[in-house]
Amino acid sequence: MVRQLYAKGRLTPTLILRSLCTVKLGFFETAAAQRAGVEQANIHALIANGDKKGAEALCKAAKLPRSVAEVVAVPSKLHACIDDPDSLKGREAFQAQLIESCRARYPDLIAGMPESLIAKLAPFPSDAS
Repeated sequence: MVRQLYAKGRLTPTLILRSLCTVKLGFFETAAAQRAGVEQANIHALIANGDKKGAEALCKAAKLPRSVAEVVAVPSKLHACIDDPDSLKGREAFQAQLIESCRARYPDLIAGMPESLIAKLAPFPSDAS
């Protein structure tokens, strides 16, 4: 599916950001890897590392806005705190903590609403692949 979206020019930064903010980490990794031209395992390792410089490098390679880097660096820290991130309860906890981790920069984020974070980081000037 990611390859098809990419080929049709529909693998946009907003779609990729949405997958991260809604805890679709597999899709995020695959999509970022496709846009960056690297293996998904490299993206997975970068996210697991939680390094901000690595997140910035990923965003540059995948042609994602720098504002996304702050969100890319967070998942590794959150995964360790959540018992089952693949369950509904785990995804909700992940989203809540992701929003809280960004609240210092965006104080008006709405708890439990990943769309409020997505709205702060998107739309991007050019949302084409």
